[in-house]
Amino acid sequence: MLAAGAGLADAYVGVVRGDLVLDVGVGRRMRELGPQRVAIAAPRETVFDVIFWAAGAWWGARAAGPWERAVAASLAATKAEAERRAGVS
Repeated sequence: MLAAGAGLADAYVGVVRGDLVLDVGVGRRMRELGPQRVAIAAPRETVFDVIFWAAGAWWGARAAGPWERAVAASLAATKAEAERRAGVS
């Protein structure tokens, strides 16, 4: 009897912590996802260049400014410390 109570307590703790998931199938709907196929009359390398160029352009537009500011701040700090150590004003 004690072992059954301990098992239930462990199950409860598992559910509360998220270690044990109880799927009752309520509140959601499942749909089959079929393959999507598109015929593209271009070499595979060109298609991937287009995809990765778009991703690179998107990332570059967002990262370039903060990256350049971070590099400039790092270089300014390095310059200031080097000149301080060298006794240059």
